[in-house]
Amino acid sequence: MDCSRKFHFSWRTYVAGALLFACVLLPARGATARPQESGPPPLDEWLVERDHAEIKWRVEVSRPLLTFAERQLVSVAVRIPREELRESRERGDLHLAVRVADAAGHWLVPAETTDVVLPPGADRKLDVRISTAAHCRPGRYTFAIVLFGERGQRSVAHRAIEVRPLHNDPLPRLEDNLPPVQFLSTDPAQRAEKAARLSLPLLSGRPLLVDVIINFSPSSQYEGRRGVYRLNSAVFLQVMRVLAQLRPSNGCVYLTGLDVNGMRVLFERENAQQTQPARLVNAVRTMDPTLVDVNTLEHRKQAADFFRDVVERMFVQRSPWCITVAGRPPLHAYVVVGSGMVFEAGTRIHPSSVNIGCDARVYRMRGTLLLGDVWDDLKKVISNYKPRTLVISTPGEFRKSLADLIDDLQRATAASAPGC
Repeated sequence: MDCSRKFHFSWRTYVAGALLFACVLLPARGATARPQESGPPPLDEWLVERDHAEIKWRVEVSRPLLTFAERQLVSVAVRIPREELRESRERGDLHLAVRVADAAGHWLVPAETTDVVLPPGADRKLDVRISTAAHCRPGRYTFAIVLFGERGQRSVAHRAIEVRPLHNDPLPRLEDNLPPVQFLSTDPAQRAEKAARLSLPLLSGRPLLVDVIINFSPSSQYEGRRGVYRLNSAVFLQVMRVLAQLRPSNGCVYLTGLDVNGMRVLFERENAQQTQPARLVNAVRTMDPTLVDVNTLEHRKQAADFFRDVVERMFVQRSPWCITVAGRPPLHAYVVVGSGMVFEAGTRIHPSSVNIGCDARVYRMRGTLLLGDVWDDLKKVISNYKPRTLVISTPGEFRKSLADLIDDLQRATAASAPGC
């Protein structure tokens, strides 16, 4: 997989792809997934059986896909035809188990087991598709998949998958601290809490403060479109999680989340090493484009002023101090993250003019996630600071821009770097 390759998505293709980017793993129509609660079946015996199908099914295992979490994702989906569902109601509920072995045949993680739970009448209308997914480091793996009923009837399949190292990877050591395989939770908040840590050291010779300011709302032309909001926020939650794992050797990282369209601060200057990721995820979940208060509607054309006021407040207020090493004053980096943004027609944009001094750098980390994201009104607000643009429209571009950001900050904070 070429890490630098750029993809262009149609809306239909983008919806399918971005759900994987966001690791939003949902059961198909008419089915829900829940953890297996009954006594453990003899899965160790079943997983090594030859492939066979006592229950009609179709197994789909995806090719590895690089996501905005900067991990390669492999998804496993099982489709069960409706006629099989009608029969299964007489034999008891169905369950799905997936386990992964390495090239030597050693199991790497416990089996991921879920129930196939159908609402009344679903078996008369729909086939059911249920899925799970795992992040995988480069290597060769075998996914063992078992669909079984309460009376022991089962279907077994094995699929060999090779996860290749990224071509010309700008961050080849990123996954050094990660397990070979990690299954994902279907709950974004739980994923945030359990996610393994990436290796993102940032060697800073002088103190460094990094303020990451993320706008989770899409451009104003998508106002009211819940699906676009969901996809946009899901992608930038992953981007936030990666940036939160930057580790300056002499500094710290703070996170601020905004809903610029709704003119709301979701959270402000949360210490990335101390905050609870699930709390930030839940704050972003409160965004609802279909529920807008009257005051916001009346002042919609003031969204640019809202964003400028938040940024200027961060410029002038006393910086949170997390550095214990005395010496030179800290370099302050402001990283403004979000998709291409256009404010509502008629909005007047007044660029910020607060003097931030020469010990500050401003970056605009911009993603063009949809074909309509061609403007960048957020950048106009901070244009006086000559922000460096870092493109993150695909996971590969994000990876390269992340490496460029680290390199630029290491150079700027080197002991030999000139000061003011």
